[in-house]
Amino acid sequence: MLEGWEKRIGRLLLVALGAFTVLAVSLAWLQLGPAAATYRRLADRNRIRILDIPAPRGEIFDRHGVPLASNRPAFGLSLMFLGWEEVRQSASRLGDLLGLDPAEVERKVREQGYRLYQPVRILDDLTPEQQSVVEEHSHELPGVVIEVRPRRFYPLGTTAAHLLGYLREVGPDEVTQKGYKLGDLVGRSGLEAFLEESLRGRDGGRQVEVNHRGFPVRDIPPVTEPVPGQDVVLTIDLKLQQAAEAVLAEAISRLQEKYPGARAGAVVGMDVHTGEVLALVSYPAFDPNLFTRPLTRDEWSLLTSPDRPLWNRAIGGVYAPGSTFKMVTAVAALMEGKVTPEEKVVCRGYHPATAGWSKPKRCWARGGHGPVDLRQAIARSCDVYFYEMARRVGVDALAKWATAFGLGQKTGIDLAGEASGVVASTAYKEWAYHARSSGGNRLFPWIDTPRWQYPAEDMDAGIGQGFHSFTPLQMTVYTTMLANGGIRYRPQLVREVRDATGQKQEFTPDRQERVDLPAKVWQALREGMRAVTLPGGTAGGVFAGFPLAVAGKTGTAENPHGDDHAWFVCYAPYEQPRLALTVLIEQGGGGTAAAAVARDILARYFDLQGVGAPTAPAGTPTAPAGSPTAPAVTPAAPAGGSAPAGGVPGGGE
Repeated sequence: MLEGWEKRIGRLLLVALGAFTVLAVSLAWLQLGPAAATYRRLADRNRIRILDIPAPRGEIFDRHGVPLASNRPAFGLSLMFLGWEEVRQSASRLGDLLGLDPAEVERKVREQGYRLYQPVRILDDLTPEQQSVVEEHSHELPGVVIEVRPRRFYPLGTTAAHLLGYLREVGPDEVTQKGYKLGDLVGRSGLEAFLEESLRGRDGGRQVEVNHRGFPVRDIPPVTEPVPGQDVVLTIDLKLQQAAEAVLAEAISRLQEKYPGARAGAVVGMDVHTGEVLALVSYPAFDPNLFTRPLTRDEWSLLTSPDRPLWNRAIGGVYAPGSTFKMVTAVAALMEGKVTPEEKVVCRGYHPATAGWSKPKRCWARGGHGPVDLRQAIARSCDVYFYEMARRVGVDALAKWATAFGLGQKTGIDLAGEASGVVASTAYKEWAYHARSSGGNRLFPWIDTPRWQYPAEDMDAGIGQGFHSFTPLQMTVYTTMLANGGIRYRPQLVREVRDATGQKQEFTPDRQERVDLPAKVWQALREGMRAVTLPGGTAGGVFAGFPLAVAGKTGTAENPHGDDHAWFVCYAPYEQPRLALTVLIEQGGGGTAAAAVARDILARYFDLQGVGAPTAPAGTPTAPAGSPTAPAVTPAAPAGGSAPAGGVPGGGE
């Protein structure tokens, strides 16, 4: 009997020993075998979380060290994944407490994918009230934590908005392809986008042990410190930038009483000897701070309104230049040997070669300007003179010299969205005709035969009308060349980039090409532009009594969609040029309106005290586009060609 019990006990001991052996081997296999690291990592994820230490984004300063884009501390709400039941509980409760959409919270967690062991950012920039509510109900929110993160901040609001750009949250593709994390902000426009790699920085991190509710218990060393983004110093002069923004906005507000379509414009200022961009303004503007948080429906409606406040007109808008182009026509005629600075052309209010046309080419001045030489033609913006010069040289010679001055081509500025524009030429017209000639979808449906140029189109090109279309930035580069003797610089926005250690990279002017003209040609152009702002010139009334010598050119560009666009290009001081300035007002009515904006900007920038806003005295040319019928008497005409019906009238001022 006893012997039977001993055998049974022995068998049980053997079974127990076998079980313990299997258990010991299994434990050893889990801890020491090939899968040990995997199981250990899974276990650690239950109690250890990797928390990011966000890198501050690099700051952006103007040329004098004034911050344009910086950072401020902000509280953000994140959710640690403890399981889907806990996620649903927290999402539902956050919906009750903060008005969040529970489905959206769950979506963000799902998009985290294989990174579920990292906190998922749910809400940025909590208000003090929201922070208090979350902390008060923390026991009902498993896995919810509040983190302090640097937040992008634009202290001057709308100032330089198109230049700086804005940030938006990354999408799923950027998370997988570019190494961002969900919730990260990335530059979407302006310098924030163009300099993303420099400004971004590199996040740090720390390991934190959490309890069963996801709350941090202790740090586990080591800690990886973040690397801040690089700071950027711009060429922008905040004083000029703010003056240009304020004056342009005020002028457009006033102009709307007479020209309701005057709702937008642009100003660009550049150093004529370096190509440094001192101001770049597009109006209307926007506040980039709006994009650091979810937009409301009203905000989004405003930003996507027909006024297109997000569009950078200074570099992306293309417009016929009007009479501001006339210096190119003058250069073409002089350099092709078709005229001398002293030769006079008689203006009787229309070009005599077109007297028999259904729509003769008229000057903006009703009774004409009489005999005018090159300087006088620029000063008074005589259309007939420049019609004649364009007729003599032809459109392709105009195109050659326009291209030499950088028109109709991208400048290479460090911003996305720059337009190239168009220089009128037979090659362009041939391309445009063929590009859309099939299927009845022609770019020029009125053309019945493939004739690439008409005399009327040559004349239109000579006064900056027709197919020409340029950006305000291109017009500023062109003006700097008129001021500095033909040197073309690539517009420069960044002076230096420096990291947290003090190491910096400095950028120097990028000189590209030079237009070599005889000294007498430069002199004639400059004297003509100077006379524009003196008594008798098209901007003489605007600059009456102005204490600073300014050389400029007004322009009124015909606009088939509304009132004429207003242009003014200038440089100052005349004797020793430093600043080139371009002003464009969409549907502003006439070049004198843009000249008044330029005058007030110059007054503020150069600290000219007591400079008012004079009105043009009686008799000062204001030149609406198009003019009344020409006088009945027709002078002798040089030989000219014919044109199709519908020739374009004069561009005016």
